[in-house]
Amino acid sequence: LAALDPARGQIRIVARAERKQEAGLKIALEIEQLGRLPRAIAAPALRKLWSDRLGMRERMAFAAACVRVPDQALISILGRLLDPREWQTRMLAETALVRIDTDEAASTLWPHLDEQHEVGQRLMLIEFLGRHGFKQVLPQAIEQLPMAALRERAASAVAAIGGPSAIEEMERIVQSSNDVSWTAGALWSLAKMGQRQVEPRLLEILHTPADPLVDTALVALGDLGSNQAVPFVLEALGSRTDELVIAGAKAAGKILARQGISHDALSTRLGALLADPSASHPVRQAALRTLAAIKDARLKPALNTAIRDASLEGSPLLDEIRRALRETP
Repeated sequence: LAALDPARGQIRIVARAERKQEAGLKIALEIEQLGRLPRAIAAPALRKLWSDRLGMRERMAFAAACVRVPDQALISILGRLLDPREWQTRMLAETALVRIDTDEAASTLWPHLDEQHEVGQRLMLIEFLGRHGFKQVLPQAIEQLPMAALRERAASAVAAIGGPSAIEEMERIVQSSNDVSWTAGALWSLAKMGQRQVEPRLLEILHTPADPLVDTALVALGDLGSNQAVPFVLEALGSRTDELVIAGAKAAGKILARQGISHDALSTRLGALLADPSASHPVRQAALRTLAAIKDARLKPALNTAIRDASLEGSPLLDEIRRALRETP
């Protein structure tokens, strides 16, 4: 009923939930069902069913529903779901606040930032807070720049915070640091902030194939949308080193995503990588995600070829290919 007529379905679901509450029964299922309705219909109903007496499973279902239907009207409730003792519910509530993406949502989250100890999630929150004017989180973003696994997210957080202080600190690191990890993070952050003065330095790195910063330089030039990087990206897509191919795929996606930019050679090469049975799974996955992100016409033929590759049977990549086929017109 809810799928056929969401408004009538919402009325029935809420009425059922209220009867169950009166009988002392749990309503996690009804809360989950409301999260599958259109936001304009679901948000008022969720507010109606909210109570401080909801059990742990119901609170988790409530936070998950808010992720599906992020709405300004739910911010105050989500603030009460940020209890660090219920970490799964808290993670969902944080995600919902980030998806709501307003100053009020950021202000609700800000007092609870130090309670989040999972570094990846914390960086997502720092980036969100930075976008909404909380410049004081800059040192926490910078702290993670040397970590290779977290560098892209940390650079995005620094860029989201932005401002003269962030640019000045990144330039200072580039000029003074002898640590490759710090330099990589600072260069990438400057590129994400659109600071084109780093473009010559990044191109200089690409002219030295043995430079340990080559993969960072490729993706950073992609963030700048540098046309001069295209020959290097094409070369990287043909590399025998998976790390370089993946960096090239990311850079190609960033360049191709810019309005008015078209490089058929990049798109063709990405399609060939996705369809290539001899390419590694991480490489083919990077090509798939890039083509899907830019909605390139070469995606569908490459997926149709890849789906027939028997060597992918039982792999996560095959699941991703099937999902992409369902979602691609």
